[in-house]
Amino acid sequence: MVITDLGVFRPAAESQELTLVARYENVSVDSIRAATGWPLAVAKQLEIVAAPSVEELRALRDLHERTRLAHARPAEKRHRANGS
Repeated sequence: MVITDLGVFRPAAESQELTLVARYENVSVDSIRAATGWPLAVAKQLEIVAAPSVEELRALRDLHERTRLAHARPAEKRHRANGS
């Protein structure tokens, strides 16, 4: 399964081609097609995913910031070790 900021894709059983199986409520299939680099397969039964709640967005943004800081630390240590 591939989850993007536009929708959710799942490999088709027979071909393994990524198929759009869900889209976010404020994203059209046409906009997803425009952002996809191949002829997009769309499931017959397309799910609609509700927008995240305020709490979910807060948790995601907090996780993003903690991840950014964790990845920045090794770079900071390399700079200090090199005298930069």
